[in-house]
Amino acid sequence: METSTIEVEQKALTMPEKANRLQVVDQLTFKAACEFREAIKAIQKEIDEAFDPIISKAHQAHKEACAQKKKAEGPILEAKKVIEPKISQYLDEQERIRKQEEFRLAEIARKAEEEAKLSEAAAYEAAGDKDTADEIINEPVKQTVVVLPKANLNTGINMRETWSAEVVNLMELARAIVSQKVPVNAIDANMTYLNGMARIQKSGMNVPGVKAISKKTIY
Repeated sequence: METSTIEVEQKALTMPEKANRLQVVDQLTFKAACEFREAIKAIQKEIDEAFDPIISKAHQAHKEACAQKKKAEGPILEAKKVIEPKISQYLDEQERIRKQEEFRLAEIARKAEEEAKLSEAAAYEAAGDKDTADEIINEPVKQTVVVLPKANLNTGINMRETWSAEVVNLMELARAIVSQKVPVNAIDANMTYLNGMARIQKSGMNVPGVKAISKKTIY
């Protein structure tokens, strides 16, 4: 680190203690506080002059490195953007086929169970036990759950399903919140818009659930 930066750092280190010792209780101490603030501003200027060139140089180097990386990886990212949807589409199709086969096998098992039940009921009815036959007929068919393993392609490809929400009708969402069907934390206030209103209307701002706040800053 250059000597100039060390010097301004040393100057800055003494300022918090001096600020804590200063009490603004009368016109004399008020003047002293104002002069102290000017001294702070002067040191801030020295800090800017000492560090800004270093920051600027590092920033330019960072920008140049980022630009070179972006240029180098551009074709790779383009290729990835092309191939990944194709892989995803294929995996989706394999999953669709798997679920379709699960349903087909479950239907076969259900029909087999139903036929077995009808055959058993017929046997009881033939033996003269109609009550037992009716009970068997009225029993619900057991649902067979078939789970087939997902395709293992051994390619190092992993799929992650990510869900997100899209607001398609803001008024309907707002009405749902008012009627307490949806919690209020489903939306965020548009603070950019509300802050703009506060800056224009100031104390005259009249928005239900919102108040204008004034904060004074010394400059």
